[in-house]
Amino acid sequence: MKNLISISIILMFLLLVSCNSNNGAKKISRIDSLSTILNQLKAKMKNEELSNYKLLYNTVRANNQFFKENLTTLPNDTSFTNAFTMYGMIDKTFKRYFKNLEKYEEEIKLSEKQLTNLKNDVKNKLLTKEEFEKYFKEELAAIFKLENEIKTSESTTAQYKKEYNKIHIRIETFKDSLANTIKSK
Repeated sequence: MKNLISISIILMFLLLVSCNSNNGAKKISRIDSLSTILNQLKAKMKNEELSNYKLLYNTVRANNQFFKENLTTLPNDTSFTNAFTMYGMIDKTFKRYFKNLEKYEEEIKLSEKQLTNLKNDVKNKLLTKEEFEKYFKEELAAIFKLENEIKTSESTTAQYKKEYNKIHIRIETFKDSLANTIKSK
């Protein structure tokens, strides 16, 4: 949130400064500030937590597949049933997270392309001040929307990771018990 506020202040400053001049260098500087935000988003999406999330997701998927193949009824323990339901929600949340990452990467590539095109148009003096402002504001809005979507997705996923940490041992213990029961038959 602090980054968003800081970036917003910087962008507003750049907007005000550039409004006083039709200088191409200032316009390019503004475009570069948006490129910097995109680079930060790309780096954030490739953080060290991503490999932990992949491992967690693969574990949950494998366990859920095992239960799907081997479990006919749940124990009569309500707290276990709730934990088991949460495990399914964890699965869905991480599946959605990884699906969204692909979408976000595509949106970042599109924004990068748009910014490159805008920068080229500024260098070649193909845009009026009004046209530049329109395109710049559209990209600014798209990037901030994407940033908010990524933050929301990461926040939700982090919350479900906490739930995973609370219930995983219990689920694993139940799975091991079920596997031993199946082996002994």
